[in-house]
Amino acid sequence: TALNDAARVRGLAKAGDPQSTPLACSFMLNWPTSHWGLVLIEVWQSALARQDLAAVQELGAAVQSVSDGLGPQLWESLLDAPAHVACGKTAMEALKALQGVSLIASGFPSKAHRDYFQHFRLLTAMERIGANQAMVEELRSQSDVMSLRMRQQNC
Repeated sequence: TALNDAARVRGLAKAGDPQSTPLACSFMLNWPTSHWGLVLIEVWQSALARQDLAAVQELGAAVQSVSDGLGPQLWESLLDAPAHVACGKTAMEALKALQGVSLIASGFPSKAHRDYFQHFRLLTAMERIGANQAMVEELRSQSDVMSLRMRQQNC
């Protein structure tokens, strides 16, 4: 069942196991998009925390392959996750991986509304990443902040 498959993938993601990525992609091939939220967020966050750019790109490609679109709530959750990554390169790669994702049209009054929402929501995510990266750089520039390296490794 979907719940059993999802539990296995989530367990690997929580343990930081890189195998969670191909298993999540397999899950997404076998189950409808309405089930993807069971695994995608945790695997996405795990890939970001590991700074695994290949996994981020693989998950992004899997999400982009959806023909009928992704739900806005799941897409927004994926957009918000990179803002919490200390590595700016990883965060920006995550946003690049999500740029081509289409959203379910039925959630919006028109295609123009959907495109407007998607464009400006992506810009908001970029601003959050930029603000957080500026803070990380400010902390790095302060010689008395020794705990940043430890926090970055455990993100």
